[in-house]
Parts: sequence; C-alpha cells; structure tokens
Amino acid sequence: GTHAQIKRTIYHYWKKFCKDTGELDKLMIVEVDHTLLIKSHSQSGSSEKDKIDKLMEDLIAIKKKIASEGGLIFIIVISQLNRDIESFERRTPNNQMPKTSDLMQSSSIMFGTDYLIIGHQPAKLGFDTYTQNKLPCWIYSDKTATKKRLNMIYYHFLKNRDGEPNLICAMIGNLKYFEFQEVSSDQLKKYTEELENGPIYLESKIDI
Repeated sequence: GTHAQIKRTIYHYWKKFCKDTGELDKLMIVEVDHTLLIKSHSQSGSSEKDKIDKLMEDLIAIKKKIASEGGLIFIIVISQLNRDIESFERRTPNNQMPKTSDLMQSSSIMFGTDYLIIGHQPAKLGFDTYTQNKLPCWIYSDKTATKKRLNMIYYHFLKNRDGEPNLICAMIGNLKYFEFQEVSSDQLKKYTEELENGPIYLESKIDI
C-alpha cells in the first residue's frame, strides 16, 4: 500500500489485538518489506525519495501515537543497498565496509530510525579477506573430504541509539537452511589469526 495505508493498517491491527482487548503490554512487531515496494501516494507518481520520506514520517507518527496511548510497538523496515558497494573503488580493504550512503535514500531512513543495521556478505564480492583487519570471508564446515564452504555474514550497526555505534556482529551463514551461527569476538579473533596459516574450520559441527 501507500505510506498512509500502511499507517492506517498498523493502527487498525494494534487497536484490534491490543488496545481494545486491554492488553497494552503486548509488543506489536511490524515489518515493512521493503521500502522500494511502497506504492505511490499520488496519481502522477512520486519519486523514490519522496515515497520513503513519507513512509518514514508516517512510521514515526504511528509509533508516537501508539506509545501515547500506552502501547508497545517495534517496527522493522527493510531496504536495500545501492550498487556503489560493488564498484572497483570499494574493493580496497579500507573501503569494503558498508556506509550509510550505501543505503537507498539513506537520509530519511537515518533520521527516522533508532537502529540501522546493514548485513554484508563479502564473499559474494569475491574478497579473500575483509577490511584492514583481514577478517575471514568464509569458513569450512570440517576437515573431511565432504567439507562445505560457509560464508561469513557481517552485520554492521551504523546507528545504535541506546549503545555503542559502529559495532560489527559476525555470523556464519548456513544459507541452505537460512540458519546463522553467531561468532563471538574472541572466536572471530581466533579465526582471523588462523587464517594467516591456511583455511579455517568450524570448531563445532552444524547441520549442512
């Protein structure tokens, strides 16, 4: 729908399942997937920037309205990156990490969100290591002949209203089953050190 229809829909279902039942302590979780699929709010059409600007304005407004009536709501907005991150200039280690400017229509999304998390899979761009810290881009499932290569996924916290910004959360992506195994900072450091001497392998087996 349009930004206005999305706003009305959120309030309608919050009233139906939370407010009118008296269960205001319920947390309503809304996912908008994704920003570029929002319909134009004018018959003559509107730019992508205008659509996203209006969407973010209305999501902020409905969040405040529900909060003012005693409700709890958490809104997840999914967007995508522009193609700059695939450019030749971004292949150097100090330019590989995603930036806020890589996000489609980043200004309004940055303004309207409490947290901005960008997921990146550097192995898809053909990198052997990631960033100046030479982080691993993949890991092998085991040391047997049936070993499988699993890509590392890095989640970059570019905005973190309640905590430290510019955090990186590393995970191992078993995308066949859409499963992710979190890697602690100590384990990531160990994998990075091991990578200097050859391939790295999982310490604990996961289903593949």
